[in-house]
Amino acid sequence: MDHNRLQGSLGQKFSTGVIGVIDHHQEEHAIPSKTESEPRIIEKAGSCESAVDDSAYTQTWDTRIAKTALASILIDTANLTAPGKVQDVDREAVEYLDAKIQISPREAKTWNRNVFYKEIQEAKTNIGGLTLDEIMIKDYKQWTENGSNLGISSVVKPLDFLVAKSKGTFESTLESFMNLRDLSLFAIMTTSNSDGGDFQRQLLLQAEPSAHETAESFVTTAAMVLGLDEGLEIDVKRRTKPSVNDMWRNFWWQRDLSKSRKQAVSTKKTITMPPHKPLRIGFVPEHFSTPLHFALAHKSLPCTLHPFPSGTGHMITSLQAQEIDIGIGLTEAWINGLARASSSQQPAGYKLVGTYVESPLCWAISTGAERKDVAQETDPGEWPKGLKGRRMGVSRVGSGSYVMGFVLADVLGWLSSSSFGSDDQGQKEEPFEVVPLQTFEKLREGVNHGTADFFLWEHFTCKRYFDKGEIRRIGEIYTPWPSWHIVAADGILGDERLEEFLGVLDEGVRYFEEHQEEAVKYINTELDYEEGDAREWIKSVRFAKGVKGVRKSVVEQTLGVLKKAGVVEKGVNGEGMIANEREE
Repeated sequence: MDHNRLQGSLGQKFSTGVIGVIDHHQEEHAIPSKTESEPRIIEKAGSCESAVDDSAYTQTWDTRIAKTALASILIDTANLTAPGKVQDVDREAVEYLDAKIQISPREAKTWNRNVFYKEIQEAKTNIGGLTLDEIMIKDYKQWTENGSNLGISSVVKPLDFLVAKSKGTFESTLESFMNLRDLSLFAIMTTSNSDGGDFQRQLLLQAEPSAHETAESFVTTAAMVLGLDEGLEIDVKRRTKPSVNDMWRNFWWQRDLSKSRKQAVSTKKTITMPPHKPLRIGFVPEHFSTPLHFALAHKSLPCTLHPFPSGTGHMITSLQAQEIDIGIGLTEAWINGLARASSSQQPAGYKLVGTYVESPLCWAISTGAERKDVAQETDPGEWPKGLKGRRMGVSRVGSGSYVMGFVLADVLGWLSSSSFGSDDQGQKEEPFEVVPLQTFEKLREGVNHGTADFFLWEHFTCKRYFDKGEIRRIGEIYTPWPSWHIVAADGILGDERLEEFLGVLDEGVRYFEEHQEEAVKYINTELDYEEGDAREWIKSVRFAKGVKGVRKSVVEQTLGVLKKAGVVEKGVNGEGMIANEREE
């Protein structure tokens, strides 16, 4: 009940003997598909009690049992108001139990569900008479992972209540609590209502000296999974860079209110004291990362996320420096990096392992809002002429913004133009001056301040800045290939963790496609894109159906265009670039 996989020592002894289950968490496929006469109910819900009420057991319930069951659902779902948690099965269960109570002659005249919820909520949160130790043990779970003990307490008051309750002994009480139970990591997860009545969550994490790195790993992953925000201030010191003999401590607002202790525990379990170091995943923190967010929000994986706002070129550098294990980035940048390594007869440090986005990418061509000296889009036949010989801003040499500039030059015939052939000394003359500016923000500043004259960047990322009048759109160009691919460092090729990651990412893509309104909300609120732009992008994007593997024809097509554009040497081929080849 309330789980569909037995954990810890119980799981080791009895997991093969489970004959029935009623649970409201994500299916873990640990229970036989057929349970004969016993129920097998695994249905997402805000409360496990809703799944119980959905079974045949409720037919014989009287009013007293109905009220007890209803109390559980109302507490778990904050009277059906908990954001992102309430499901149809919860609403149906409450409607059924509410009706069952109202047909009782004793209850019919006085029954009021909202009053009932207020009474049980007040009873639940009435912990003023308890000591801090008693509060922490009241709803406490502990387990062991790889020989280390971990614990988490759920508390129905905010952290500042606990600090005040301790009367100056909060830090020492936490340390004593951990020492008594030999805990490596200890978390306090709070639920409460603000003064304005809004539901809120907070999280505190403390780690003993040997677990400092594990705590940091947890935070890196949980920041996305739980939506952690360090804006929380309480009268306790943070210790995020303690000495080797001191406790590590941090605390946050948890902005994703839909994630309960189950998700926090799941994230903590997979990261704590892992037999291998967590996978380090590089990604560009833009709208294309939404399936990655969903993947890790709904399926825990031992990994740390490393955002690269400066783009794929920076990820290549980090892969070669062994700073990350996996990268999700632009096709042309990955293949350009592999081709350059081949030309110089040096190892690239990575190989292509997966296809992320099948649809092409629209690169907007932008200049400064007031740059009257740079091309106008009003005459499509004339505006490219204004870019010849100008300064093109790029994030890095070898990045997607760099490669696509030369693809643009080839499409416009600049590379074959006599004015952009060779100079008097026989040296190749480029169609423009390349100006590396690192980040999208610096590229926008560059075209407005005169450091660069134009740059290329993904259309929807640019659009809000077009709308605000910060930069001006003067054209566009589409990639002639699937736009995003996945690479892995040579050191983890064949590692089962890579296979697991690709499978988890598949789940994130499926979730994205099945929950597009949630995707729009995430892109709008967390990635700061306009809602309308998010909707338009979702209409145009097509993620891979199964991300594992790369088609050889994609590499050959991309190399062909890059050779023609003069970015890649003519003699380079795609041999050895793909680790996981997929069927055409």
